[in-house]
Amino acid sequence: MKKTTIVITALLAILILGCINQKPTVKEGIEISVNLTLYKLARGADTTLQAVVTNYLDQSLYDVQAGIVKYVSSDITIPEENPQTIPEIRPKVPVRFYWTLHVTENAQENSEYNQNVRVCFNYTTISYHDLLITPLTSNASIEKGQNVAPISLEFIGLEDAKSTKSLRSIPFTIVLSNKYKGRPTSLGFNLLDDKIREFNIEIPSNDLFDAQASPALQSQWDFTCTKNEGTKVFYCKNGIPIQLLLYGESYEARLPFTLNNLKQASSDVVLRIKANTTYTYCFDSPQITFQVIKG
Repeated sequence: MKKTTIVITALLAILILGCINQKPTVKEGIEISVNLTLYKLARGADTTLQAVVTNYLDQSLYDVQAGIVKYVSSDITIPEENPQTIPEIRPKVPVRFYWTLHVTENAQENSEYNQNVRVCFNYTTISYHDLLITPLTSNASIEKGQNVAPISLEFIGLEDAKSTKSLRSIPFTIVLSNKYKGRPTSLGFNLLDDKIREFNIEIPSNDLFDAQASPALQSQWDFTCTKNEGTKVFYCKNGIPIQLLLYGESYEARLPFTLNNLKQASSDVVLRIKANTTYTYCFDSPQITFQVIKG
């Protein structure tokens, strides 16, 4: 009996410690929950669709549009504005939207109708990556980071760089990736095209090099870089929307840049390269179904 008590106590301790050490689930992205007041209704009846939108990103959503998609207009009518618009949804503050679905006399009995809600908003991804140029082995630290956003910006090739006589250029690439199952668009709520309308990059020169976009990038996206002589920073911006290309199950675009004519550094130099991209992004809710029955 004593041994049994010891074993049970040990198991309880393991369970308790496991619960204490278990990390809480961190939500990300946008959550859209939908429900209907009635899931079976006769011709001529109404049901109310409610959508609760919660923003789990770390910045507000701006110029928000929320509306119902995938409905048959001859059988189902919606008297309210569709989509509805509001200026902002703050992080972790649920916002509710309502629509009335009216079943017309043309609807067929036993027919099922599928609805879902689309939420579109404007958002900006802000990212940075430090570049270390050092003449010798250095313990200098560099940093990188970005805000939580639907489109991520990753710098490839900006790991620690050592400036020597043989190092004349530093090529690097910025990868824009779609993190969620939503869609970026430069067109809006009804027409989704997987394009990003604006991308900017700031490269501090510090008189160590010249910066430019690759010729292929300039021809494909009309990308131009100009230098501000006062701040000694290159400002680069695309002239036309950047299209995300499908690779497997993910969408991404790769933007190559080059730091040319690199000069010998006499001491450690840390340069912070910043990038940001602004876009409209759309999430669709799970589908919800209701049935027309005999009145």
